[in-house]
Amino acid sequence: MEEQDAVEVQAWLAAPDASTKHASACELHQPGTCTWLVHHDPYMRWKAGETKHLWLNGKPGCGKSVLCSKVIEDLHLYRLDNGNVAITYFYFTFSEDRKQSYDDMLLGLVAQLGENGPARATLRQLHERSKQTKLGTQELQKIFISTVSAHDEAIVVLDALDESPDPVGTPRELFKRLRD
Repeated sequence: MEEQDAVEVQAWLAAPDASTKHASACELHQPGTCTWLVHHDPYMRWKAGETKHLWLNGKPGCGKSVLCSKVIEDLHLYRLDNGNVAITYFYFTFSEDRKQSYDDMLLGLVAQLGENGPARATLRQLHERSKQTKLGTQELQKIFISTVSAHDEAIVVLDALDESPDPVGTPRELFKRLRD
């Protein structure tokens, strides 16, 4: 029955699937890909929680998505040793309409958070209350914050903010939007 509920919740969210872009970026990994990044002091300080944001920038096509995929893989290993850590990610892309807007991002992040762990119950309760309701931006923000709050630590990885025609802006603007 619990698995049926999870399927219903995921269908209700109808979130874009970030795992497809992640898998294609991971396929480009070669032995040693991006190891310089995961051993780089600013990255290690960020992962340890000493800084709140890590911003990687570069020209289009320089490999930022591959870097993000390596970061995500490294964070999954980190989670194995660090308990109740939520790791969620989203790849914006010009090539898919459902991976361009702020709401698409929120849906994708929330869907990942609700796949398992403490956020799953939170999403199930929200689904029961508003089964037929299409979620608006403010509701999605509240859901995101409540699902993130169900974890001891939450790490969000976003790739290609510049591929969103929606004015998402910098991470600071993005997370300010979440707080508003």
